[in-house]
Amino acid sequence: GPNGPLGISEDLSGLGVGTYTITVTDVLGCSSTSSITLVGPPPIIAMATAHVYPNGSNLSCANSADGSINLSLSGGHPPYTVAWSGPNSFVGSGINLSGLAQGLYTAVITDANGCSTSVHITLVAPTPINVGITTSQYSGGTQVSCSGTADGTITATVSGGSPGYQLHWTGPDGFTSTSATLTGLAPGAYSLTVTDLSGCSTTIPVVLSAPPAITVSAVLSDYNGAQVSCSGNDGSINLTIGGGQPGYQFDWSGPNGFASQAEDLTGLAAGTYGVTVCDVNVCSAQRTYALQAR
Repeated sequence: GPNGPLGISEDLSGLGVGTYTITVTDVLGCSSTSSITLVGPPPIIAMATAHVYPNGSNLSCANSADGSINLSLSGGHPPYTVAWSGPNSFVGSGINLSGLAQGLYTAVITDANGCSTSVHITLVAPTPINVGITTSQYSGGTQVSCSGTADGTITATVSGGSPGYQLHWTGPDGFTSTSATLTGLAPGAYSLTVTDLSGCSTTIPVVLSAPPAITVSAVLSDYNGAQVSCSGNDGSINLTIGGGQPGYQFDWSGPNGFASQAEDLTGLAAGTYGVTVCDVNVCSAQRTYALQAR
C-alpha cells in the first residue's frame, strides 16, 4: 500500500487513500497481481470573515454587539452542519451570524460523512472613548470659591474611540457648551456627552460644589437697652462666624477713625461699626452694628 507492505491477510480494513496492490500465489507457485486505488472526498475547507466598520474594528463601538461573521464552505460531502461557540456562553448555527459581541468564536463544521473541521475568528472592538475631567479646586475641597459666585472651571481631555470628537455640555439654568474647557461656572450638576467620528458616545457627570455662605451673628453689650453705659467707652461686640472656609480675617471700621482686625471688640464708644469678614478663599460678608449710649 501507500505506506509499505500490509501483510498476508485476504481482506483489509481501516485503509487510507492511495493505491493498493495484491499478489496472490497458489500452491504451485503461480501468481497474479491486481491493484486498486481508494479515493477520498476533498477536505472540508472553511473560511470565516468578519464585517469591518470604518473605524477598522469588527464592532461599531466599544460596548456594541453588532458584529457579524460570514462562513464560506467547500469540499467534503455536503450538506454541512455548523455548530458555533463563543464568548459569554454564545452558541449558534448557520453560516451567517449577526448581533455579536467582541471575542473569540469557533465553528465546528461536519459534513454528511461525519467528517469535520473547525475554524476560529476573533471579533475586535474599538478602544472605548475615555474622558478625563479636571476641575478647579479651592480650599475645603470645593470647585467654586464662594457661595453665590461663578468661578468654577472644568477641562475635558478625550482619547480612544475614533478621533473627531464632538462635545456637548449641559448644566444648571439651561447652560450648554461645546468647548473642552469651561470657565466662569456656577455650582451645580453638569453633564458632558462625547460623540466620536463613528457615532459612538459616552456621558460623564460632573458636579461643582460651593462652600456655604459665610454667616455672621453678633451679641452686643446691653445696659438696660443701650449698648454703651453713661460712663462711656464700655460697649462690646462679640461675633460668631460660620460657613465659608474657616481661617477668617476681620476688618473693622468705626467712629473717629476706629479700626481693628480682632474678631470681638470691647471698650467701644457709641457709634456705628462695620466689619468685613473674609475666609481663606477671600469670600466675604459685611455687617454693620450701631451702639447707642444711655
